[in-house]
Parts: sequence; C-alpha cells; structure tokens
Amino acid sequence: MKRIALFLAVLLAQGIVARANSVNLSMVYDPTSKKYFIGGKSKFLLRQGEGGAPAERIEVSINGGDYAPYSNAVTFDREGKYTLKFRAANAVNNWSPEQFVEVFVDLTSPNTELKLPEERSHQAKESHFMAVNGAIVLSAQDNLSGVGTTEYSWDGTNFIPYGGPVQITREGKQTLYYRSTDRVGNVEAVKSVEFTADAKAPHSEVKPMENARTVLIDGVTYVNDSVSFTVAGQDESSGVKQVWVSIDGQPAQIFQKP
Repeated sequence: MKRIALFLAVLLAQGIVARANSVNLSMVYDPTSKKYFIGGKSKFLLRQGEGGAPAERIEVSINGGDYAPYSNAVTFDREGKYTLKFRAANAVNNWSPEQFVEVFVDLTSPNTELKLPEERSHQAKESHFMAVNGAIVLSAQDNLSGVGTTEYSWDGTNFIPYGGPVQITREGKQTLYYRSTDRVGNVEAVKSVEFTADAKAPHSEVKPMENARTVLIDGVTYVNDSVSFTVAGQDESSGVKQVWVSIDGQPAQIFQKP
C-alpha cells in the first residue's frame, strides 16, 4: 500500500519559493536562540508529493488546536512562536503520518544606531559638525532573526551596503541616510543625520590688554613688564573648542584668563 506523501512549501516575503519536506524547510535558523524564523509575509503551502497515494483531503492544526481542512496558504499575522501540524487522508480514510514544523514569526525590524567620532565631531544645540576625513560608524541590532544587511545613502534613494566606517571626504552641509534589514525581510524605517563637514582650521589672535603700553621697533613689539595678554580664537563653521598657549617653549596649556 502506498503512503500519502505531503510536502510543505514556504513562500518567502522576497517572492522565492522553497519547496522541501517538513524536515528540510528553507527558513532562517539562528544558532544562538536555536529557533527557525520567518517573516510576516511568508506563506506555508501544502502540496502532495510525487509517487504517493492520491490524497482526498489535507488537514492542518496550529498551536495544538483542532485539525481543520486545508484550503489556502497558511499565514501568520502576529509575532510569536507557532507549531504547524499537517496530515492527509485518501478516499478510504488512510492517514499519512503527522508532520509538523515549529517557527517563530518575526515582525520587528532591526534598530540601527549611528555614532560620530568623539574627537572629530561637535554638537551645538541641534547642529552637528564633523571634521573632513572623519568617519561615521553604523551598528545594527535585531533580537529575533538577526541583522541581514545595513545600508547607507547620500541622497535617500540609492543605498550602498555598509561595510565599515563611512568616511567624510567633502566639505559642507550634507545628510547621511541609513537603515537595516533583518534576515526575514523586515526593513527598518530610514533614519538620517544632517551635519556640516568642516575642513578649515580656526585662527587665533594675541592682544595685550587695553592698559598696556606698547612700542614697535624693527618689527618687534615691546611692552612694559606688568602687561597682560588675552588670546582669542575664531572659527566661522564649527566654532572654537579650546585655545592653547605656550610661553617660551613651555608645554602648552588651555588658555583660561589673561
């Protein structure tokens, strides 16, 4: 007597049909959590295998519920773990062996974080500034099926796979867009950061205090012995972070007062 052979086909969200039996499904396996994951748009299709006895009807059971006639592809619209059992019977009520598959439906997109280099960036209120030749680091996390890809774009349309820190090579105002996709196709909403890349160094000026007496002789400025000096820095883009002074070749110190 021929047995009824059933096959389970998984139609993935990407539109790829993977046809296999119940012990060799094309799904994402995470070795850390030891779970199989599918996306919310995946569909389970039951088909009769070749060479077996003709099936009169197919039944399915979800999460231990009663068996019900199978008519259309099985889909899951809520995140969580599911156990799908299936069986078939022929015209004289001979049943195939019960088969099952356990999957975790992942409907949550990854989360991508952006990090600016601390020593080469500055934030003034809501404005970000970066030094040209600085690098932006992207890191993504997904607690379910895992991160598949991370991408970035300079125009919000054409995305490039992220393979390491993004180098800033041009000066001026610009916007970096970024997003990640997990292993079952959940796409993160596009994020962005707007910043100004600064390639110009600040300039500083040393001036004696107003009460100083000065005289210029042969290009050299002479002052009285009790004079104080003030040092001011200027930067038209990202602003001045610190001013350093050195007297007679001594180690430089941060300028705080005249």
